[in-house]
Amino acid sequence: MATIKNGLGENMKGRLGNVVFFSRFGRTYVRSCPMHVQDACTPLQQQQRKRMNDVMTFYKVVRQSGLAGIWREAALGQHMSGMNLFVRLNIPAFSGDGRVTDYEKLHFSCGTLPGGDRFQVKCPTSGSVVNVNWENATLLNEERYADHFMAVMLFENDEFVVCDGEDSGILRRNCRAVLRLPEEGRLPLRVYCFFAAADHKAYSGDVCCCPES
Repeated sequence: MATIKNGLGENMKGRLGNVVFFSRFGRTYVRSCPMHVQDACTPLQQQQRKRMNDVMTFYKVVRQSGLAGIWREAALGQHMSGMNLFVRLNIPAFSGDGRVTDYEKLHFSCGTLPGGDRFQVKCPTSGSVVNVNWENATLLNEERYADHFMAVMLFENDEFVVCDGEDSGILRRNCRAVLRLPEEGRLPLRVYCFFAAADHKAYSGDVCCCPES
């Protein structure tokens, strides 16, 4: 695929013969049309198609939760949409059976901010809260200590709850957060911890934590 930076093709769109012109992120591209498309028929191709369907379905849920802005911000400058970035990073977490099969490869956040150090998540079996502790061992400037702590609690059946530190006032410098469970005694399978800048224009990648009792 070739990029047309200027000249006659700068504003061209549509099909011309066996080539297609289209614009994306302020640039014009041209690519050839496939002469023949073979339907995915091998077991590997069918599995990949199912994995793609699974991660796209999951993204629709993530988008409704308000987390889509994280992926849009992370995709800026990469010449792709937030959805495409989400799919690229999360497809390894799915095996094509309609469920998440590798929680360590699942991501709810992506970005360039530094993450926390040595996260610990503890869930008392009879309690109604989740306790999260971390360290700020990495050298940070003062602005970063004001980042908001955020978390996603993932439960059975891939249901999840987003905990936004902006609402609770939990900052990176606190090194501690208390998350309230939606139902007492219903413990999360994983807790994904990350940070957001005060203006929510930058985020860190998330850390997948397995809760301890």
